[in-house]
Amino acid sequence: MSKPAENLVCHLCEASCSSALVMQQHLRGRQHKAKISFKTMKRESTITTTASKPKCDLCEIGCSDVGALQMHFKGQKHTAKVQELQRCKESGGKKSSKAPIICEVCGVPCMNQDAFEQHLKGKQHCVKQDLKRRGLL
Repeated sequence: MSKPAENLVCHLCEASCSSALVMQQHLRGRQHKAKISFKTMKRESTITTTASKPKCDLCEIGCSDVGALQMHFKGQKHTAKVQELQRCKESGGKKSSKAPIICEVCGVPCMNQDAFEQHLKGKQHCVKQDLKRRGLL
């Protein structure tokens, strides 16, 4: 008689995993981490909806609809603010001494030098840098 496969479930993502190894891979995955970040953000900041215009109170920005707000939650600036808020809470309310590196061209916060270098190679950065060089930005 064969042993039945383990059935592990991630309740956050509603994902069923066939083994502990698959579960570990899921837990390290981008989708799971995004859901954790979104859940953390929901705990740490509030969403205000006024006249059907959703707003992220953490970043103090309004969005045209809920879909745009969800895209904002996945963005680099929002994620950096959530991480900074988390570090601040972990350090007893003191702001982290490790400030993000801010791209002067794009205004994008990067949490470390590697992330900053990756950003500099990115398409959006190159486009904005070119526009700025031409005086169009």
